[in-house]
Amino acid sequence: MTKRSQVVMASALLVVGISFFVINIAGGASLSAASVGQAGIDLTKYFLWGGVGLLVISALLYLRASAE
Repeated sequence: MTKRSQVVMASALLVVGISFFVINIAGGASLSAASVGQAGIDLTKYFLWGGVGLLVISALLYLRASAE
């Protein structure tokens, strides 16, 4: 990966990660899938941990790009 593509990828992941946090905050506990609502699967924890993972990957890409 070139330095420019790392920064672009990190920026895109940063935007998606922050949007997952906003979805989690705005939706609260009401983000359950309609078809699996009876099974008790809550999507908020997936959005939260997905957002955390994307932010970590974004930070690592920024660090890698700045180290080169």
